[in-house]
Amino acid sequence: MKLIKETSKKITKALFYPDNKKSIIPNWLSFSRLIGGITIPIIINKGASIKTIVKVTSFVALSDFFDGKIARLLNAESEDGALLDVISDKFFSILLIAGIIPNNKLFITNGILESAIAIINGKNLKEGGTPKSNLIGKIKIWPLSIALAMGYISLSIKNNNITNINSDTLMNIASAFSLATIPLEIKNIKDYHKNLKLTKSKHQALIYENKKENNHSKTVTK
Repeated sequence: MKLIKETSKKITKALFYPDNKKSIIPNWLSFSRLIGGITIPIIINKGASIKTIVKVTSFVALSDFFDGKIARLLNAESEDGALLDVISDKFFSILLIAGIIPNNKLFITNGILESAIAIINGKNLKEGGTPKSNLIGKIKIWPLSIALAMGYISLSIKNNNITNINSDTLMNIASAFSLATIPLEIKNIKDYHKNLKLTKSKHQALIYENKKENNHSKTVTK
């Protein structure tokens, strides 16, 4: 609970009260992905036009590409902004997965594993670590993205009554990529768990050293 409160404060600061006012632009671009994770499933399930869907998803995709570049261009990079970027990316994936589950139960496993990754990284952050995407995480995002894209395209085709494309075939492709992502997510969890253990060890060692220094200071004072 304490971690959630601290993280919420950092996000609020990044969005509304950053030390560098210029960082508001890239920070809100990052946050737009979290909003997109809520918006995209809703508009697709409500039968939004293909044109509208393309516009929304294009904006979200471009936000991921430009937020970091704009932050560097404006010399407005910050720890709070970096944290917001990581959180927005993770919740974007989790929200999209949650939105597709009613139409494809295979994604439940992906949702559980992605949530586990988020929890482990949250614990790492609590211990003073700086969780970053590793090689497996960067590879994993491709099959997961394809799975989600195929799944939502399938739903959009069905909801817009487009008959010249087989929506079931696209959903089957989504299922295949969903399954292909699972072993990568499991490996990702193992790697992040190792990092968490290392961070905990460093944290405990730091506490021990601080206690030694305090005890030494007290002895010298006496």
